[in-house]
Amino acid sequence: MSVASYYLGGENAPRPTQKNHLGANCLVIWDNKLLLEQRSDCGRWGLPGGGVKRGETPSQAVVRELFEETGLRIREADLLPLKFYDDSVRIAAYRDGSVWRMYIKLFALYLDKQPEMKISRESESLRFFTAEELQSIEIVKTHKDLVMDYLCLLPGVSEEKAIAYLQRDEPMNIDMLEPIRRGHAKLVYTGSDGVLLIETKGNVPMISTENEAIAEKILPMVRGTDILVVHRPHEFAPAKKVLHFEGRESCYQASFPDKTIYPVWGDIRPLDESYLSTFVAHYGLAHGDEEYGRELLANGVYGQFVDGELAGFIGTHIEGAVGMLEVFEPYRRRGIGENLLKFMLNFWHERDAIPFGQIFASNEKSLNLQRKLGATFSAPTLCWVWKQNE
Repeated sequence: MSVASYYLGGENAPRPTQKNHLGANCLVIWDNKLLLEQRSDCGRWGLPGGGVKRGETPSQAVVRELFEETGLRIREADLLPLKFYDDSVRIAAYRDGSVWRMYIKLFALYLDKQPEMKISRESESLRFFTAEELQSIEIVKTHKDLVMDYLCLLPGVSEEKAIAYLQRDEPMNIDMLEPIRRGHAKLVYTGSDGVLLIETKGNVPMISTENEAIAEKILPMVRGTDILVVHRPHEFAPAKKVLHFEGRESCYQASFPDKTIYPVWGDIRPLDESYLSTFVAHYGLAHGDEEYGRELLANGVYGQFVDGELAGFIGTHIEGAVGMLEVFEPYRRRGIGENLLKFMLNFWHERDAIPFGQIFASNEKSLNLQRKLGATFSAPTLCWVWKQNE
């Protein structure tokens, strides 16, 4: 027999008899499936979670409720805060005659492996559901819209689906496509409305979406990062709201998909650590950081030598973009910069990859060199965004 009834608005909902009730619930996701509990009080499926006790924060309540209802032991730091449902349409009526208006803070929790769980007296069963299965089960009314709002988080990630979406604008999304093709991308979300991935060599999240709403929903999946690459102007506001990122730097994507092999001259060879101090002194974005410089050298930096002396260098950034092009003052205006760029384009073409680079919008000299060699440019620019220091 049902001991509780739940309402989402409508004329049939009874009037509350108690103070407003603050609840905290969680989308527990494993293997692209959502955990629901079959509630003992009504027989329908709902999200694990419950009331926030006096002195608790909503995240503390979720940690406690998950343990009580499922046996899962988690930390507050594992939770991703999502939406606060502060509309006044959720009503719970109990057999004792009490009627409550419910407000819910929603969280997400992503599990890396299948959990061991135990059923509490509040549940008849616990089960993970696919997005398709969720469409055909009875979900308690006060939770159904929460589940459906975030159904976008559940479709299985797919390289084919990600590539199909990103290829709609390959010049803009080339920095996401190439890590997938080269095998150093972790797909976090793929759908017909966008892609979110982490480039794993540099641990850089990248997002490309159809609209602001989907960006806001999926960005919590990479909370805790300190940088992000956004590909559409509508992604700035979600990056600020969800990740608190305000710093930004705009770049054009330049790519070379035609696989041309260019003639290259002179002595070009990889730089080892004996050139570390020279490299960090001349490469401005290293800011003198030898640890970062050492990482870049290990990833692949090549120098042009003239009469045995290093005249300039170029390389591939950790996340896969060609860059770091520098020619020392005594050797400029000899075509060394163009020669080095041709060398790196050949390097990636010979590996059946599409070389790409990111050029600051203000760097007209570099943009002109890319144009000269036939680069395809993105329109508009992409942006690197980050949290500014307090």
